[in-house]
Amino acid sequence: MSKRLGKKKSKNIVKEFTKTLILKSAAKDILEDLKTIDLQNDKEWQTARNLAWQQEKHKYIFSK
Repeated sequence: MSKRLGKKKSKNIVKEFTKTLILKSAAKDILEDLKTIDLQNDKEWQTARNLAWQQEKHKYIFSK
């Protein structure tokens, strides 16, 4: 006895598979791009990182 999927269920499965495929493809592209980006020497990135740290550092406890 075989199980049959309804039209709605089939569409949802295909939709979820498509979303996953797109996300994986985007992640692969990003990883490739990161190989050519030098964030350590990017002044805009360093500034953004420092501003984010100033904004969020109160959430962390430091012990010496």
